[in-house]
Amino acid sequence: MKSRVIYGRDGESGKLYLYRKDVLFATAEYFTALIEESRDSGIPAGYKIQLILNGLSVMDETGAKEMLYDMQVREGGIAFDFEGLMKRPNGRKERIVFRLCTPMGAIDISGLAEGFMESLALIVNSVPEITQKSLGMI
Repeated sequence: MKSRVIYGRDGESGKLYLYRKDVLFATAEYFTALIEESRDSGIPAGYKIQLILNGLSVMDETGAKEMLYDMQVREGGIAFDFEGLMKRPNGRKERIVFRLCTPMGAIDISGLAEGFMESLALIVNSVPEITQKSLGMI
């Protein structure tokens, strides 16, 4: 079945952590979350969530090294936790956490040495959480 976008929302001030680690990999200036109908997703009711992160600044070489290590040894490949601020229709901002996010396709690591990645597309493999706490403080 072909996916169809049924809802999208933009966000800002995102933080990308290596999955289940307290390692901040990158920050994102802005991002878009898209909800799509899908029959092959871990999200209930046949939906999948896609995150498109833009303007990524890689924090330091520790995160880059950890990511490359995870790509080699983690069963299932690399995964991230992502948190960001999303604006509700009433204008109020809320912090949303997306866990177990896996890359869609290849990751362009050519800009890691300079500390910048143009964009990154991820599939969210768990139900998002709305929280008041930052992942870095949990």
